[in-house]
Amino acid sequence: GANPNYSFRLLDLSGAAVLTPGTAVSGTLSPANASNLYQFTANAGDQYLFDYQSVSNGETWWRLVDPYGSMVFGPNRMSDGDIGPVTLGYAGNYTLLIEGRITTGGTTNYAFNVQDLTTNRVPLTLGAAVTGGGVAGQRDAYSFNLASDAQVYFDAQTYDGTMSWTLTGPRGVVVSKHGFT
Repeated sequence: GANPNYSFRLLDLSGAAVLTPGTAVSGTLSPANASNLYQFTANAGDQYLFDYQSVSNGETWWRLVDPYGSMVFGPNRMSDGDIGPVTLGYAGNYTLLIEGRITTGGTTNYAFNVQDLTTNRVPLTLGAAVTGGGVAGQRDAYSFNLASDAQVYFDAQTYDGTMSWTLTGPRGVVVSKHGFT
């Protein structure tokens, strides 16, 4: 019989490009079925949002690997949108892989932003009105503490279905991407 052809790369995760959370990243998979690796350092319990911004090919996937080589999420199709908030379980280096589907040709351009939700939170006082604004795609994060279990109500004072809010607590996501409606 004929001898089949094959091709692969063995990548060292420690050689991944360093990314700075909060700084948008854009890149190219060339060829489109290749993989690009990015790395950042986090503490156990930190929360991050993996903010999808664009991809030129719907067959591009991303996954996050923890310091011990286990999958935190993925593979997920990038064009399906944001991932998170994700609470990280360990201190150390996390590797984000951007991967093209093996059958995809040409090149693929992509953009994303890994946002640290832990350090960029604004303290919130229950009952106090919060006002804000900004640009499309901006994320604002607030935090509050409760002395004991309690029920809280989100009183939207803006009607805008293009904006959403998410509530995350010690048990994970409680409400996900609920519109300001």
